[in-house]
Amino acid sequence: MKNNLPIHIKPLISQLDGKVFDSFVYEQTGLFIVRQLIPFEVVTRWQTLWKNFYSQTLSNRKVDSANPVNVSQTPPGELGEIYLTPELINLAIKIHGENVALYNQRFVIKDRLNPNKVMLHQDSCYHLGYLNKCSFFIPIFDVGPFNGGLEFYPGTHKYGYLGDAGEINPNGFQDKWEKISPLISPGDVVVMNSSLWHSSPPNESKEDRILVDIITQPSNDPTGEVLLNGVWETDLRYSKNDPPQYFKSSRILKLKKLLT
Repeated sequence: MKNNLPIHIKPLISQLDGKVFDSFVYEQTGLFIVRQLIPFEVVTRWQTLWKNFYSQTLSNRKVDSANPVNVSQTPPGELGEIYLTPELINLAIKIHGENVALYNQRFVIKDRLNPNKVMLHQDSCYHLGYLNKCSFFIPIFDVGPFNGGLEFYPGTHKYGYLGDAGEINPNGFQDKWEKISPLISPGDVVVMNSSLWHSSPPNESKEDRILVDIITQPSNDPTGEVLLNGVWETDLRYSKNDPPQYFKSSRILKLKKLLT
């Protein structure tokens, strides 16, 4: 589709934020912030559960050197199944259609143990299966530029998968894209196409940055973990947990050999 240059995307940036999800704006920009989607009482419950989980399990955790923002510890109870929240499933249906599956849920954190920035990247290169995935970023507490919040480059998902994984160099592209750094609050949900460029600055405040990252996809993708709505549209299944097992030779296997 034409009309996808930065000059065409810029007028839509003021429209990618509201209480009602706009599928057209999302398709064009790769991003939409749905305000106050999750009920207050639900978010309040998550906050209490998170504080207990953090104090008991995460406050002295060993940070994952390969992915420092990732919480590898399994969250208890309802925190581990936020993807089952009805408001999120209904939103996923608007994006993918009636047959929707979960690809993954995790927590990402910036606190005193890891306040560092996250490089400019896209998620598609780290995923298995089909490319039509999207992330729901859900703040447990306020998230914004003050505590290492998310930065997005609306429209950049139109490039698709860039052919490698790592830090994106925006100066390597002829087109120059505008960056936005929204403030999001508990109850809000950021919907992001998995190919969209995004990053985050360091957390220079004393307020932890806590986000749930839920990735959804159509149920015909063989990497689906849980059916969220409708029916499975594939009989194929394979695990995304150890991609090198599917290759006799690959970039990852060659890098591992070089490092050992």
